[in-house]
Amino acid sequence: MAKPKDDYKTQKDIWYKKLKKSGFNDIEETEDRLKSWSMRFAISPIVETFNERKEYFQLADRFLLEYGFRTNFEKVIWEYHANGLSLREIEMILKKAKIKHKKKNKESIRVIIMRLALIMKHKYGVIRE
Repeated sequence: MAKPKDDYKTQKDIWYKKLKKSGFNDIEETEDRLKSWSMRFAISPIVETFNERKEYFQLADRFLLEYGFRTNFEKVIWEYHANGLSLREIEMILKKAKIKHKKKNKESIRVIIMRLALIMKHKYGVIRE
Protein backbone atom coordinates (compact mmCIF):
# COMPACT_ATOMS: atom_id res chain seq x y z
CA MET A 1 0.00 0.00 0.00
CA ALA A 2 1.32 3.46 -0.99
CA LYS A 3 2.09 5.95 1.73
CA PRO A 4 -0.10 9.11 1.70
CA LYS A 5 3.04 11.22 1.26
CA ASP A 6 4.09 9.25 -1.85
CA ASP A 7 0.56 9.45 -3.27
CA TYR A 8 0.50 13.25 -2.77
CA LYS A 9 3.87 13.65 -4.49
CA THR A 10 2.73 11.55 -7.45
CA GLN A 11 -0.48 13.58 -7.82
CA LYS A 12 1.42 16.85 -7.43
CA ASP A 13 3.93 15.85 -10.14
CA ILE A 14 1.11 14.88 -12.51
CA TRP A 15 -0.70 18.19 -12.03
CA TYR A 16 2.43 20.31 -12.29
CA LYS A 17 3.23 18.62 -15.63
CA LYS A 18 -0.33 19.32 -16.86
CA LEU A 19 -0.09 22.96 -15.79
CA LYS A 20 3.29 23.40 -17.46
CA LYS A 21 2.02 21.79 -20.67
CA SER A 22 -0.99 24.16 -20.71
CA GLY A 23 1.32 27.19 -20.48
CA PHE A 24 0.50 28.07 -16.88
CA ASN A 25 3.15 30.27 -15.31
CA ASP A 26 3.10 30.18 -11.52
CA ILE A 27 3.92 33.49 -9.80
CA GLU A 28 5.15 31.62 -6.73
CA GLU A 29 8.68 30.33 -6.52
CA THR A 30 7.91 28.34 -3.37
CA GLU A 31 4.89 28.11 -1.09
CA ASP A 32 5.83 31.36 0.67
CA ARG A 33 7.91 33.24 -1.91
CA LEU A 34 6.95 35.02 -5.14
CA LYS A 35 9.16 34.92 -8.24
CA SER A 36 8.85 38.71 -8.57
CA TRP A 37 7.84 41.54 -6.31
CA SER A 38 4.08 42.01 -6.25
CA MET A 39 4.39 45.65 -7.42
CA ARG A 40 5.35 44.28 -10.83
CA PHE A 41 1.85 42.86 -11.20
CA ALA A 42 0.20 46.11 -10.15
CA ILE A 43 1.77 47.93 -13.10
CA SER A 44 1.18 45.19 -15.66
CA PRO A 45 -0.58 45.73 -18.99
CA ILE A 46 -3.70 44.13 -17.50
CA VAL A 47 -4.00 46.99 -15.03
CA GLU A 48 -3.38 49.54 -17.78
CA THR A 49 -6.14 47.93 -19.84
CA PHE A 50 -8.50 48.08 -16.86
CA ASN A 51 -7.70 51.78 -16.36
CA GLU A 52 -8.20 52.47 -20.07
CA ARG A 53 -11.59 50.72 -19.98
CA LYS A 54 -12.53 52.67 -16.86
CA GLU A 55 -11.63 55.97 -18.56
CA TYR A 56 -13.51 54.96 -21.71
CA PHE A 57 -16.71 54.21 -19.80
CA GLN A 58 -16.40 57.42 -17.80
CA LEU A 59 -16.22 59.31 -21.11
CA ALA A 60 -19.13 57.25 -22.47
CA ASP A 61 -21.23 58.26 -19.47
CA ARG A 62 -20.32 61.93 -19.94
CA PHE A 63 -21.10 61.65 -23.66
CA LEU A 64 -24.52 60.20 -22.80
CA LEU A 65 -25.34 63.33 -20.80
CA GLU A 66 -23.88 65.92 -23.19
CA TYR A 67 -24.38 64.65 -26.75
CA GLY A 68 -27.45 65.43 -28.86
CA PHE A 69 -28.36 61.99 -30.20
CA ARG A 70 -30.17 61.74 -33.55
CA THR A 71 -32.87 59.50 -32.11
CA ASN A 72 -34.02 58.23 -28.75
CA PHE A 73 -33.23 54.71 -30.02
CA GLU A 74 -29.54 55.62 -30.44
CA LYS A 75 -29.51 57.21 -27.00
CA VAL A 76 -30.96 54.05 -25.43
CA ILE A 77 -28.37 51.87 -27.17
CA TRP A 78 -25.57 54.20 -26.03
CA GLU A 79 -26.89 54.20 -22.47
CA TYR A 80 -26.78 50.40 -22.35
CA HIS A 81 -23.29 50.46 -23.87
CA ALA A 82 -22.10 53.12 -21.41
CA ASN A 83 -23.26 50.84 -18.61
CA GLY A 84 -21.03 48.05 -19.91
CA LEU A 85 -23.60 45.81 -21.58
CA SER A 86 -22.43 43.67 -24.48
CA LEU A 87 -23.92 43.82 -27.97
CA ARG A 88 -25.72 40.55 -27.33
CA GLU A 89 -27.15 41.79 -24.03
CA ILE A 90 -28.38 45.00 -25.68
CA GLU A 91 -29.95 43.00 -28.50
CA MET A 92 -31.73 40.71 -26.02
CA ILE A 93 -33.07 43.64 -23.99
CA LEU A 94 -34.43 45.32 -27.12
CA LYS A 95 -36.08 42.06 -28.22
CA LYS A 96 -37.60 41.45 -24.78
CA ALA A 97 -38.92 45.02 -24.73
CA LYS A 98 -40.43 44.29 -28.17
CA ILE A 99 -38.87 47.40 -29.67
CA LYS A 100 -40.01 47.68 -33.26
CA HIS A 101 -36.95 48.96 -35.05
CA LYS A 102 -35.13 47.67 -38.12
CA LYS A 103 -31.73 48.20 -36.46
CA LYS A 104 -32.14 46.11 -33.33
CA ASN A 105 -29.90 43.22 -34.42
CA LYS A 106 -26.40 42.82 -33.04
CA GLU A 107 -24.60 44.05 -36.17
CA SER A 108 -26.72 47.21 -36.45
CA ILE A 109 -26.19 47.91 -32.75
CA ARG A 110 -22.42 47.48 -33.23
CA VAL A 111 -22.41 49.96 -36.13
CA ILE A 112 -24.32 52.53 -34.05
CA ILE A 113 -21.97 52.12 -31.08
CA MET A 114 -18.84 52.31 -33.25
CA ARG A 115 -20.08 55.50 -34.97
CA LEU A 116 -20.99 57.12 -31.66
CA ALA A 117 -17.71 56.03 -30.04
CA LEU A 118 -15.79 57.69 -32.87
CA ILE A 119 -17.79 60.90 -32.43
CA MET A 120 -17.17 60.75 -28.67
CA LYS A 121 -13.42 60.25 -29.09
CA HIS A 122 -13.20 63.25 -31.44
CA LYS A 123 -15.39 65.37 -29.16
CA TYR A 124 -13.20 64.80 -26.12
CA GLY A 125 -9.86 64.87 -27.94
CA VAL A 126 -9.04 61.21 -27.49
CA ILE A 127 -8.22 61.05 -31.21
CA ARG A 128 -7.39 63.95 -33.42
CA GLU A 129 -7.57 64.22 -37.20
